[in-house]
Amino acid sequence: MNGGSCMTLEDGHYVCLCAPGYSEKHCASAELSPENNACSSDPCENESTCRNSYLSSMGNSGFYQMQYACICPPGFTGVNCASTIQNDPIGDVCSVRVCDNGGVCYNVYQTDLDINVYFFCDCPAAFIGKHCGDTISDPCSSNPCENGGFCRSFTTSFECQCTSPYAGTTCANVVGRKKKREINDVSMVDLNSRDGMHRSSAIGTDRVILAVSITMFLGMLVAVVITFKKRHENVMNDQVS
Repeated sequence: MNGGSCMTLEDGHYVCLCAPGYSEKHCASAELSPENNACSSDPCENESTCRNSYLSSMGNSGFYQMQYACICPPGFTGVNCASTIQNDPIGDVCSVRVCDNGGVCYNVYQTDLDINVYFFCDCPAAFIGKHCGDTISDPCSSNPCENGGFCRSFTTSFECQCTSPYAGTTCANVVGRKKKREINDVSMVDLNSRDGMHRSSAIGTDRVILAVSITMFLGMLVAVVITFKKRHENVMNDQVS
């Protein structure tokens, strides 16, 4: 499960080699903890790959006994891949095992196995099985990648390498679309703000003109009153004379 690989043993049992981030029976758990993550102690040597694992012969009870497997790089073997094949030629099981159809053989140390080292065939796309002898449909045969994405096949899965601006499992999502909308929204807000500023400016101009007009009217009114008052005073003075 969850992208794990199956290593078939001679006695009919099997080992699940979990993908990074998974553990427990059939690699079903994505919640790693000190109780189920055996690789946290980094037990594998010589740059070998550590995988949490599940050995089917350990029983089907609900209790998971922590296990791990070391996938040795070429030239190494033994417990935790600590030995070279020159020092331990018997441990180089890949020297007498054959992976078919282009599969690559790796010496593997699995905890709790009766033998120190077993082998694992890393099969190319469309092939599975102990020796990569069984065929399955190519995961890319259904053309799952959209929008011009390139499909890369693995044994039982695929990976889409997307072209810009697409992303996602099948390149169906457009990167930046939401961001573009946000930019447009900001632009609209800016335009609205500018319109509001123009409207406010126009209202302010109208108020100034009105104030000036009232001031001029009041000034003219005062001038008329003063003129009338002076004329009235002149008439009264003439009558007195």
